Amino acid sequence: MMKGSVNLIFFVFTKAQNLSPENCGHSASCFSTTSECDLKDDGNSCVTSLWKSVTYEGKPAVNLTIYSSSMSEKEGNWAGLGFSEADDMAIADLFICKRIGNDTKLFQDWNHRGITKLHILLSSSKAYSYQNGRPVEYINYSGIFPETVETSLLDPKNSTVGFWCSFTMSSNHTKSSSTNSSTVFIYDKNSIYHLIEAYGQLTSWDLTFHDGTAAAGDEVHGFYVDEIHKEYKIPSETKNTKLFKSHGSLMIIAWGFFIPVGALLAAARVLFQKGGLWFHLHRAFMIIGVLLNIAGFTVIFIEKGGFVSPSYTLGYVHGIFGCMIMFYSGINVLLGLFRPDLESPRRKKWRRTHFIYAGLAILLSNTNITTGLYMVSLKSSAIAFGVLSGVAMLFIPLFHFWLSSDDLPMPIHHLVLSGVLAILLANTVAAATTFLLNT
Repeated sequence: MMKGSVNLIFFVFTKAQNLSPENCGHSASCFSTTSECDLKDDGNSCVTSLWKSVTYEGKPAVNLTIYSSSMSEKEGNWAGLGFSEADDMAIADLFICKRIGNDTKLFQDWNHRGITKLHILLSSSKAYSYQNGRPVEYINYSGIFPETVETSLLDPKNSTVGFWCSFTMSSNHTKSSSTNSSTVFIYDKNSIYHLIEAYGQLTSWDLTFHDGTAAAGDEVHGFYVDEIHKEYKIPSETKNTKLFKSHGSLMIIAWGFFIPVGALLAAARVLFQKGGLWFHLHRAFMIIGVLLNIAGFTVIFIEKGGFVSPSYTLGYVHGIFGCMIMFYSGINVLLGLFRPDLESPRRKKWRRTHFIYAGLAILLSNTNITTGLYMVSLKSSAIAFGVLSGVAMLFIPLFHFWLSSDDLPMPIHHLVLSGVLAILLANTVAAATTFLLNT
């Protein structure tokens, strides 16, 4: 992944202060999860972090504020910013702001497994990932001036519009663990850091696996407290791997187009001339769709190194549904391979079972793809895909029961089928393109 670089030079201040989002790119350096981060939109999982070098008690320091939109008034959310010398975030200075209901707190972590439930904390750790594991949260500040810590909702009357945490930290501090492991983080003119933001949902103060992440498109080159210079707005670069992108694209193409089309061709088979054309097309589309599904399932399993943690509820449900879809589609492939003869008394029961398993897989796949798009903050795309795909899929049972072998195909039948196929194609192309361009 190629990344540009930019020098970040900061104004000098003698007192810590909460940085406003309006300061972004003007009087403070900043980084947001998306290029159109709107903190007043509680549905977009937006995080904006701002920081600048200051002098605090006569010494160099860094003032930092994390803002986040939230998604649930009853439950909670967290948002974090990390500085790391390596782009894998294995060792990082992490700052995590948490909200439960109307209560907001600042947390600190360390790079060991296990966790202790605490209250006001700050963070320095391996980023929470399948490879790094969950950071350990601990209570003692390290490098943070406790009297500078402030936390609040953006609007105390409406917690759904977001929350923020602000603090000042020393420009040279060491983070240590109970096992005497330690890392020194230095913020001076020679410092070079990679940035990452992440966000997730909470039901308690315990840290959960993130819902999404974004990496900065530029590195931070230098923290200065002795010069006045322009502040920079750092472009975001969504931190998702090729395997993650492949997973989403393969699943959208498989279940947004190939498998629904294969099912439609079987349901509307009487529209074809006598012969086996519909069957050959049905089988080809289904086989391609199932192979794409297997590929998509495999790459995300490799990417995540296993199954999703139950602490990430939405991701866990998404994974469960994915396994169910794999099971139903696999059963249906076996049913197709071992179908009884047309004259067999078991043919009617087989046909009904084949139809039910296909319907369950297609219904769950539509739900899962919609959920997946929502999980990567593509809310509009998720709604559009779910609605259009759902409407198109209704024509599978409609054609199945509307047309029988005794019906004479009419022009309206062909027109409706063509229209449904066009909707599926356009919907799939739009969803896959949006996913690839925004993750």
